[in-house]
Amino acid sequence: MDIKYTKDGKKVVVVGKLNATQSIVQEIFVSADGTELPAGDNFVASNLLSEPIKSWQENRLATLQTKYDEDRKLFESNITQQRKRYEVDRQKLQEKTKQLDFIYKNIDKEPFTTLFNFIEDKITHFVCINYNETVIKSYDDVMFSVSQYDSGGLKLLTLYGTGWTPGDSRTKTPLGFTWKISQYDDGSGNRYELLPATSYENAIQLGIDYILTKHKNEKRITEMMLKFQHKYCLKIFSDEELIEYYEKVLNNIQSFNLKNIEKLHSAVQDSESEIKQIKDILKQLNKK
Repeated sequence: MDIKYTKDGKKVVVVGKLNATQSIVQEIFVSADGTELPAGDNFVASNLLSEPIKSWQENRLATLQTKYDEDRKLFESNITQQRKRYEVDRQKLQEKTKQLDFIYKNIDKEPFTTLFNFIEDKITHFVCINYNETVIKSYDDVMFSVSQYDSGGLKLLTLYGTGWTPGDSRTKTPLGFTWKISQYDDGSGNRYELLPATSYENAIQLGIDYILTKHKNEKRITEMMLKFQHKYCLKIFSDEELIEYYEKVLNNIQSFNLKNIEKLHSAVQDSESEIKQIKDILKQLNKK
């Protein structure tokens, strides 16, 4: 078959020639399985081409279509990435908002009031909490105390964050802050907790509240609690609670003494047995 192409892009088979420029042709179609078959009515075509060509307009449209397809893929990819980033940022913001909302609802606001009291020079006393005692001291006695290891300069007072966040099951302590002070004016040494107060009376009440909270959490009276009560002539615990406490202390002492007496009695028996053995050995040696 003599295959040619028309100027409008049709693929045709030449049936016969009319003259030097015109031919009778039949268009070629493609079947479903890809087979090319001549079909349809014959028609006259002129200036047939050996290779298919495109007009400038068709070629330009094809170029623009290619550029459009490339740009569309790029924009679609950018949109997909933007959506992913948006979703990640949205989840982060949602979680952050959740945490901030939780903090706002649960945080202890008192330390911020205390912070302003420091700035406005309203702090006059501290409740000083150490592992074995709780005492009230004046601002100067705490902040400018002098020891053999420092020069009496201003101590380092630090605000520590405490508490828990959503999903943290380790503790049920409310969100809040703790004031602690360094032992020496260079920031070194041990640190102990402080409860800043705006007056001596305020310090007494803070101390009572601290003792009651500690008693509620530990479900027992400690020697530190009683020292605070006696030192400041307070009535924090009832007579019934004190009776129960001292009975337990007495029982512990008696039990301790009984155990020591038993140990002492056993030690005496062991000593007497050892003395007897030594005397027997000496007696045998003297006979020789």
